[in-house]
Amino acid sequence: METELTISTEHPTEDVLEELVFQRLPAHETLRLIEHLLHCDGCREAFQDTLEFVILAKQALRTLQRRELPAMKVRQLLYG
Repeated sequence: METELTISTEHPTEDVLEELVFQRLPAHETLRLIEHLLHCDGCREAFQDTLEFVILAKQALRTLQRRELPAMKVRQLLYG
């Protein structure tokens, strides 16, 4: 999946915020996005939500890996 990374005065999409969290944006796009986040409370909150989700997902994955749960149990936990 290719993500549109062009950021202007428009609000970034969730995909772009995710790319920022994973540090996949080109430097110039990162700088423009950070500048936008400094001035836009809604986007800053959305970025924080994205960051927290990624952190929690990584923590959950580490916990599951430590417990060495069977693959079926992992799928059941993730997808219900």
